[in-house]
Amino acid sequence: MDTEQAKLWHTALTSQQMQVILKSPHEDLKEELQVAYANGVSLPDLVLLDVGIKVPNSEMLQSGSVCQWAVQQNSPPKIVLVNPRQEKIKDLERAWALRRGASEMLPRLSAENLVDLVSTVTELLGRPCVVDLLHSAMRQQLAIANGVDETPFLEAQPVSPITSAIANRATDLTKERAKYVIYRGVRVRR
Repeated sequence: MDTEQAKLWHTALTSQQMQVILKSPHEDLKEELQVAYANGVSLPDLVLLDVGIKVPNSEMLQSGSVCQWAVQQNSPPKIVLVNPRQEKIKDLERAWALRRGASEMLPRLSAENLVDLVSTVTELLGRPCVVDLLHSAMRQQLAIANGVDETPFLEAQPVSPITSAIANRATDLTKERAKYVIYRGVRVRR
């Protein structure tokens, strides 16, 4: 997955009060999960994984090995495969991912599908998608990418009661939730 997609997913997930940790696509994710499990470390709630990333020093795709590993666990993380090279996932591709053990297969994250894809991920975790926070974070990301100081614009926007309540509780939510979510090179701790 390219850097742009990783940044977009990072921004989108952190806007939903999730802690995100990026991981290198050159690391063996299945091996990391096995080591964490063997050492009694909490497994992630969710793994978002680029479907095209290969296992280091191999021609095997990480998506296959991670899905196989997760299916064998008592309490496996949800696996979401992402194909950042496609704007839409075909039914056949989605069926293939579900047969492999994935919970979902998603296309490239874009402005057009942002709310739908982030909602899909948050719903898998049993959480609502807070659209106000998502849009605010993405506007800020775009402003930073374009070298524009958007602080006055963001401060001038009316804040909904939901956004305000979530912003005030963001620190508490992070402390309350100590489980991980991993996205291809992103490890999310919520």
